Amino acid sequence: MQSRTSGGSGVRAQALKPDGALVDDFQFVPSGKGTHVLSVPSPAVTASLMIGKTIVDTAVASLGLA
Repeated sequence: MQSRTSGGSGVRAQALKPDGALVDDFQFVPSGKGTHVLSVPSPAVTASLMIGKTIVDTAVASLGLA
């Protein structure tokens, strides 16, 4: 009895710039009192500390907390 079967390739959403180019890396977009983190692939946990630092730095700058 076979426990696995072959399947097709996976698909994931990818952020695009206004000109249609792919966003290859994280994009941080401040908006009001929040910060949107765009184009974060599933293995982003390997960079989670740096993502957190960038979110804090972005929030401090955009909310005038410095």
